[in-house]
Amino acid sequence: MSIRSLPVGVAIIVATAASFAVTARLQSQQANVFSARVDLVSVAVTVADKHHRLITDLTARDFAVYEDGKPQTITNFVPIDIRVEQAERPLFAKGAVEPDVQSNEQPFSGRVYVMVLDSAHTLPQNTNLVRRGAKRFIDEKLGSNDLMAVVIARGAAGGEAVGQEFTSNRRLLDLAVDKFRGAEPRSATLNKIDDVNNTASIRAATRAAGGTPQDPQDPDLKEREYNARAVLEELTAVADWFASVHGRKKSILFFSEGISYDIHDVFANGGNNAAVMIQTRMQDLVRATTKANAVIYTIDPRGLQGLSDGSIELTSVDPSENRPELSERGLQNESRLARESLQDLAGETGGFAIVNSTNAAGNYDRIVQENSS
Repeated sequence: MSIRSLPVGVAIIVATAASFAVTARLQSQQANVFSARVDLVSVAVTVADKHHRLITDLTARDFAVYEDGKPQTITNFVPIDIRVEQAERPLFAKGAVEPDVQSNEQPFSGRVYVMVLDSAHTLPQNTNLVRRGAKRFIDEKLGSNDLMAVVIARGAAGGEAVGQEFTSNRRLLDLAVDKFRGAEPRSATLNKIDDVNNTASIRAATRAAGGTPQDPQDPDLKEREYNARAVLEELTAVADWFASVHGRKKSILFFSEGISYDIHDVFANGGNNAAVMIQTRMQDLVRATTKANAVIYTIDPRGLQGLSDGSIELTSVDPSENRPELSERGLQNESRLARESLQDLAGETGGFAIVNSTNAAGNYDRIVQENSS
């Protein structure tokens, strides 16, 4: 299935198709019996130029839709332009006054977001960075005509599920964000360095006897594997729920430092099948977001990164170990894997990743624009 925009811009998100089939069957000695089926696939399409500027004056004539190479008919074409409405602020107040009544007089016409805060892949010392980044989007970019829910993905930390159901009330959303706590385990590289240094005498004796010391161990490996699977499953559950919301684009704002687990090298983490399982969860997530017409925007709240978080704790190991990965290089590799996981999640679902960037306001504006037109 494919959709082509005739030369006006670059189609970022692909595809919509519709087909209609009716068959009639005449039974002898009985009235005519008709069976009918209608298949309608509706997908939001965002078109922008190479500078990410949205092209908003398109019509159905600007698109050609194909399924298995065969042209299809576009039966409905609805351009969307959602305004960002702000709550009214009385003259006597510093900000908008929270309403004490709810009304369904006006139909919902805004954007739909689910904000997922990844506790399992955020170091405890970076908790406030996530809170500030999340609240900035809520307080500055959420329109009064928008709806948002907050989900906190806890992973192995477990505990009672916390979050906030869909609301446009910024105060309630901020309160949900305040419940977030980072719980990511310590760096695998630092754990392995400690293991080597704590067993130095045993390892030296093994080498002296002509043996080979065992590979450095990461005691948190199982927790990392569980966290990666659990968070991807949480995102998939959000996407599956989104499938029930029709007629609009839906966005998942994923605040995380990324999954620092090598899913591409099955031998990098002890040669078990966890990498394959995590890859499968990633594929399930992409399928779910595609079906739900949902997009993931990944946001690393740390902004522009210099030295890795674990650099201050880094210690040296005996040179005879000949393990260059147990150094700043290992920390940099973990950071690279985490960053790539965020880029993959966003890229595979039609969104974009905000990593290693200090332009939070500009990137947040781009998210709002992509969900408004």
